[in-house]
Amino acid sequence: MTNNNIINNEIRKEFNDIKGEENTNNNKINDIKEEKKLNTIKIIKDSNKGIKFADYIILGLLGTGSFGRVFKVKLKDDPSSKIYAMKVINKNILIRKKQMKYAVGERNVLKRCDCPFIVKLYFSFQTMENLYLIEEYCPGGDLQNHLKVSLLEEEEAKFYIAEVILAIEHLHDLNIIYRDLKPENILIGGDNHIILADFGLAKEGIEGNLLSRSFCGSPAYLPPETLNLKGVGKSGDIYGIGAVLYEMISGTPPFYANEINVLFNKIKNCQVVLHHYFSEDLKDLMKKLLEKDPDKRFGVFDKNEIKQHPFFKGIDWEKLEKKEINPPVNFIKQKNINDQIFTENKNAKKINFTDVDYNDNNKFSKRFKNFTFIRKDD
Repeated sequence: MTNNNIINNEIRKEFNDIKGEENTNNNKINDIKEEKKLNTIKIIKDSNKGIKFADYIILGLLGTGSFGRVFKVKLKDDPSSKIYAMKVINKNILIRKKQMKYAVGERNVLKRCDCPFIVKLYFSFQTMENLYLIEEYCPGGDLQNHLKVSLLEEEEAKFYIAEVILAIEHLHDLNIIYRDLKPENILIGGDNHIILADFGLAKEGIEGNLLSRSFCGSPAYLPPETLNLKGVGKSGDIYGIGAVLYEMISGTPPFYANEINVLFNKIKNCQVVLHHYFSEDLKDLMKKLLEKDPDKRFGVFDKNEIKQHPFFKGIDWEKLEKKEINPPVNFIKQKNINDQIFTENKNAKKINFTDVDYNDNNKFSKRFKNFTFIRKDD
């Protein structure tokens, strides 16, 4: 073999080695690209988990309302087994009653809220039939049911109404009015602190003394200005604080009557009955919170005015907001003892509720715009 042939063979061998190495590297590069692609798909899939009906297992029924039901649920394949409340709102009923804005408004309000005493919204999504709000689960039920079992002493009521005040203060700082404050909408979280829920009647954009002209709310808790058709603002929620505090201790709203005409007349024209077992500080606070004239109502122009009232002497508001004060009542234990009063359905087999997620063929049908939400900070 000549020297030239030897050289050519060596060059050819070296070339083949280089080519083989390049092919190996290309395969490695392709494998890395494919792995990154799969990881990206997994990340997208994981980040979107929780925004489809198929993501959930229904564990029980928590309650029913005018527009739908609330279920106890958990995410499938979730090792933490975290429990959520799934609020289902029927689109056809909303459209028929022309109340779409309330469901969308509730989602918008909860998306903005960040307060330990306001129910947390984790996800929102929709199917062709329903809107879904996946919210914080409150195992203690609602305050209304607890008051049926036992009323609160003044010191106990002081603690819980103070937490309600912090929730309303947070809303007002965001220029949101709640408009439906009542014990039924005050839930008990797993730590026995209160959680304000059900924001279907909440309204955004109420700055300063701006008023909403809508007539809405629960009859026994309506402020006089709503009944007088003068519009309601932030002072209406202050009236609601007074009405709830009154019921915590006495067992009924301040102007309760069986006939609605009598009820409305008392709200507009009668002075509140201050029971003999009310302390003097409580009597004074009641008169100021339930003032008929919204412009003269306590705390309208200075939100700290209520906090500084003698009734709240001893409350450390900063510690309270951080949940550094232990609640005075074990509502969770009370609920377990008196479980027959509560309506939570613990047998998932009795729940007859199914739905179908959007697919490529109907993904644009009956859509509520921009309704999907994923909370990123949890």
